[in-house]
Amino acid sequence: MYNASTYAVNYCIIGLSWIGFDDVEAIRAKIAYVKCISQEEEATCESDTICRFLLWLRVIPFVGLLKISEDGTVELLTDEAEGVKFKLTDCVDVAQNGMLYFTDASHKYSLKDFTSDILGGRPHGRLTSYNPTTKETEVLVHNLYFANGVAVSPDQNFVVLCETVMRRCRKYYLQGSKKGSVENFIDHLPGFPDNIRYDGEGQYWIALATEVTPFWDLALRYPFIRKVLAIVKRCAAGRPHMEKNAGVLAVNLNGEPTAHYSDPELFLISSGIKIGNYLYCGSIVNPYIIRLDVHQHPALPTT
Repeated sequence: MYNASTYAVNYCIIGLSWIGFDDVEAIRAKIAYVKCISQEEEATCESDTICRFLLWLRVIPFVGLLKISEDGTVELLTDEAEGVKFKLTDCVDVAQNGMLYFTDASHKYSLKDFTSDILGGRPHGRLTSYNPTTKETEVLVHNLYFANGVAVSPDQNFVVLCETVMRRCRKYYLQGSKKGSVENFIDHLPGFPDNIRYDGEGQYWIALATEVTPFWDLALRYPFIRKVLAIVKRCAAGRPHMEKNAGVLAVNLNGEPTAHYSDPELFLISSGIKIGNYLYCGSIVNPYIIRLDVHQHPALPTT
C-alpha cells in the first residue's frame, strides 16, 4: 500500500469549466452519440437506441464490440467469447499492430444492473482481445472483479486494466518472458477505478468514480450489507447515495502516483485524460465534460 504523503494531491478542484457538446472540438477528439443495440429490443439497426453514456473518447456498446464508421454505419465485430455472451463490454484500446483489447465488466449483468454486479462481489469480468485479421476473440484473463478501463502500454509490452471492486489496476503481459502472466500495476487505490488513459507524456490517468467511504468499506467487507443494498435497489428502484469525492489519479509508467485531483462534490467520474494544459473528465451519469487547467491549478504537495 502506498503512502498518501508520497504523491501530490489537490483535494478541491478549482476553476472547473463545464463545456457542452458544441465545444467538443476543442478536445481534439470525435465524440458522438453512438447507436447501441438495446437489450430490450430486437437487435436490428431499425431498433437501435441512442446510447447517451459518454465513457470518454471510446465507443462502448452494451452487447459487444462495435466498429462505427464516420458515416454512422455500425458493424458488430464480436458479441461473445468462449461461447459466453458479453453483457457489459466496457472499454477498448488498440495496439500498434491493430489488435483490440477490451473488457467485459460482467458476463452476468448489463449496464442498467451494474451495481448488482459490484454489490454481488463475484468475479464476472474478463479481459479479451479481438484480432481484426482473423476475426477471432480470445479471453486473456478470467475471473476479474468488474473489469473496467484498459490501456496498452506505450512500449506495447503489456495492457493495464482496472479492476473496480478490488481498487486496483493490473498488468497483463503481451510479450517477453512474462507473456500471458498477470501482476499488480497499482493497488490499494484511494477510490474505485473506472477508466484509464495514457497521455503520451509518461503518465496514466485513472478515473476514480468515488472515494472509499466508510459505508463502501463496510459494504465490501460484509456480504450481508451488500445483500441488503441489493434488495433496497431492487425493491425501491434505487439505493443510498454512497459516492463522493471522485476525481482522477495520475501515475507514472511504473504505477507510482504523481498527482491526485478530486472534489467532494464530484461523483461517478468515469474517465480522465490530460491533453495539453487541460485535464478532461467524463461521467457515466452527467451529460457534460469537466475541464481543468492543470497549469493554472496544479496539484499541491501534501504536508
